[in-house]
This record gives sequence, structure tokens and C-alpha cells, in this order.
Amino acid sequence: MLRISICICACLISLQIFGQDRFTYVTDRQFFEPSDLFGYQFVPAGMEKPGDYDMELGPGEYSFGITAKNLYIQGEELDGVFSINNINSTDYGYRLLLMNARNPALQGHLKVILTKNRHVEALVFRRSKSDSEIIFLLAQIPQEEKKADKAFFTNYGDLVISSADNLWGKSIQPFFRIDSDRKTQERLTSEDSVKITFIENIEVIEKVKKTKKKKKLKEEDVVEETTEEEEEEEEEEEEEEEEEIDSPLEVDDAAVPPITEEMVAAKSIKTKIIKTHFVEVKSYLSYSDGTSEMKVWNFPITKVDLREDEMAQAGEERFQMALVSSKGKELYLYMTGDNKVTAFEMGTIRYEVR
Repeated sequence: MLRISICICACLISLQIFGQDRFTYVTDRQFFEPSDLFGYQFVPAGMEKPGDYDMELGPGEYSFGITAKNLYIQGEELDGVFSINNINSTDYGYRLLLMNARNPALQGHLKVILTKNRHVEALVFRRSKSDSEIIFLLAQIPQEEKKADKAFFTNYGDLVISSADNLWGKSIQPFFRIDSDRKTQERLTSEDSVKITFIENIEVIEKVKKTKKKKKLKEEDVVEETTEEEEEEEEEEEEEEEEEIDSPLEVDDAAVPPITEEMVAAKSIKTKIIKTHFVEVKSYLSYSDGTSEMKVWNFPITKVDLREDEMAQAGEERFQMALVSSKGKELYLYMTGDNKVTAFEMGTIRYEVR
């Protein structure tokens, strides 16, 4: 009984993780290898059984959540958990061989149908060898929403970072979020308000140094005789004092009145510029009970390292910019060979551009 309870609990948690009340659009995600499916949830907009019926679905009426071991299906008579025995790459996409977790006699498959651009356009499910295939169609994104997404999210190629100095003042509004710890991946919306900002603060400090005042000698003051050496020293001191007096204009010395005690001492201003850098991440934490919490992280950055993968092919991530925080934590920014930003990584969470 204890084992069954644990199993049921784990299934419930997984189903909660995959909870979603919006359609999955065809263009939401590209799938280049079977592992790209792990943690993803498909919410189809249509369902048909060839020669029998063809119907539209509401958001969340049916859903397919895939992990490395299981397929979680929600929706009327198909509701259940299926073990994934194998995943094969085919000419149409991928084929998952399935076995019902509660009834091993029920062995079927899930076909993942890809477009030429590696987007999923349909899922074909068969519960067992004695059942017919059911086709689930993904929705095309409405044009208005497509335009809004393009304007809101950071698109591939929008942000080009050639050096660390070029990074500050920029921001990323990611389109996709992958949590490798919880084994989930999800398409973000504008309502999620997820944003990564690279901040540079500049502080200008001015230090004012006052110069010595020159006193006007009175006529009745007695001037002591001096040696030639002392006269030369006095002349040098006078020249140094004159150099400390800032004068914005060159004027005839004869026209300059003698400096009196009442005149304001000249000022020498030294300027010091201090730059500090921060990475601010505004995102949310998701919990196993289906709730989430918006949070803001602020990381003071003390060092930036640029690393290169010389084996990366064209279009692949070639550069990794490591942003080291004051506490030693590293955040990563990924770029292609032509310095186009593709993703940002904080711990186990990866944020990708559109």
C-alpha cells in the first residue's frame, strides 16, 4: 500500500507540473532531438479519428506531458500514465513506444509529427494494438498574437553583444523557460513579465581642493635682506602658487589687480568615476502544488569572463559569457559565432529568446 500511495502521489505532482490552460501553438518550440521533448506539454486544439469524427477542443481539454520515463495524458477516457519503453527517430519525427503503467497488456505508441522546420504540428496516439489511432492537432498562432509576441519578446538576432562593455544597459524578455531541476519547459507569455536586465550604475565623485590665499603686503612692512639663494626659492614658491590659481582667460599681467585677502581662493576640482554592475532577474518560482510566486533577484557583478567553444558549428552557441557575482555565483549568457544572444542561464533555469 505504501508503494502505491507513493506512486499515486508522484503522478499527481507530475500532472500538476504539466497543468496548462492555453493551447500549444505549432511555432512555440523546435525539437531537434528526442530529449527536447522531456518536460514539455502539448495542449492540442483539435482531435480526429479517421473515418469516425473530427472535433475542436477547448484549452486544456486534452494534454500530453512527456518526461524521460513517462507520458502523462489528461482527457476523458484517455486519462492516465504510460511508461515510455523507447523513443525512435523517424522520417516524420519521433515515435514513443508505450506501456500502460497500471495494465502492462495495454501497449501502444505516440507519434510526434514534425514540420520541415522541426515544429510539432500533430500527435498521433494509440493506446493499444487493438485500438485505432487518434490524431491530435496543434493550433496555429493567430496573426494578432504573433505580431504582439514579436514586438514584446527578444527575438533571435535582436540582441548582438560584441564585448562585455556592450552588454550593460541591455535587457532580455525571454520567450522560453527551461527548468532542468524540475524537468519542465514552458513557453512564456507577456503576462508572465519575465525580464533579465544588465545594469550599469555610474557615480561621479568631485573632490574640491582649495589653494593658498596670497596676502597683499603693506607699504610699511619691513622687508628683510635675503641672499640670492633665498630670493630664487621665493621666486619658485611664487611661481608654484601662481600655477595653482585657475584662470579661464589669458590676460595682460598689467591689467590684473593685486590679489587681496578679500578675494576668493581659486579651486582645483578632481573627478573620480565609479562604475558598478548588476544583473536583475525578474521571474517566478513554480511549486509542485501548481502555485507560483513572482520574485526579483539582483546580482552585483564583479567579473566577466568570455569562453569560446571552437567546435561549435554555424548558428550554434559558440560563446559563453560568465558573469561572476560578488558571492561567486556564475550567471551565463550564450551567443552564436556572430555574437547573437540565444539564451541566459541562472542556476538550473535557462531562458531562451524567441
